[in-house]
Amino acid sequence: MKAKIHKQNYAELDLPYRPPYDWQSILRFYQSHSITGLERVNEDYFERLFRFNRTLGFVRVQAGKNCLRVRVAPDSHCIVTEVKTRVRKMFDLDCDPGLITAAFARVPLLARLCASFPGLRLPRVMMMRSVISSTGISSP
Repeated sequence: MKAKIHKQNYAELDLPYRPPYDWQSILRFYQSHSITGLERVNEDYFERLFRFNRTLGFVRVQAGKNCLRVRVAPDSHCIVTEVKTRVRKMFDLDCDPGLITAAFARVPLLARLCASFPGLRLPRVMMMRSVISSTGISSP
């Protein structure tokens, strides 16, 4: 995967996933659990400010054709590599929906849920944010 570097000091990446992928449900989750002052989420994109060592950065994630389009600033190789890894985890891009559907097919309730919500992902980050927000612990 090669990053496209721009004079504006940002890199763009396309991070592929295995369809189906329920982008809108993930965005709605992150919108309802956004970290004030660090994240901005609407119906089209997820944005976040971050710190990598001593560098402040910005990431924007949008849906593409069977991929997520990611813009990272600044375009430092180390930062882009780290952001790529974290975005893949945060949005559960390495999930194999076919494998999950096959495993869930053995349990009727889970099979119906898979059929009703194809492409729904539940990344670990989402689960942790739900636990934190339900306990009243504030995010950093």
